[in-house]
Amino acid sequence: MGTGHIHDFNPGISPNGVFWTDHVPRSSVQFDLGAVTASLRVTNFAIPDTIPVPTVGAIVTMEIEWRGLTAEVKVKDLVNGFAGSYRECHATINWTATEPNFGFTSDGNEVTRYAAIGRERNGEFFRGQDPD
Repeated sequence: MGTGHIHDFNPGISPNGVFWTDHVPRSSVQFDLGAVTASLRVTNFAIPDTIPVPTVGAIVTMEIEWRGLTAEVKVKDLVNGFAGSYRECHATINWTATEPNFGFTSDGNEVTRYAAIGRERNGEFFRGQDPD
């Protein structure tokens, strides 16, 4: 952790080793890879803030929008069993988090330095072919 890192909103590590990942309702995600648009909208999502000891419960709301093709990238790694077809684009993020003694709100429509949407195959789903 860097100096001053006092909050970390993440679901931790699952029993099977997946980290920083949680389920959201399917209706929270919209995408059209052909049009290079996607969105993730989650409201009042319960998640722990893992940095305070003990961990405290928090609520987060986020809106992320991806759009506007800037480049296309294809990756294939036969040795490690991974292939991806990505469309680089712009993204904006709005984020809020609250817990009993703390609240945070982003400045609004924060623009990312890098964003991409696409398809990938790995592990059991990789058979050497492109993901398209």
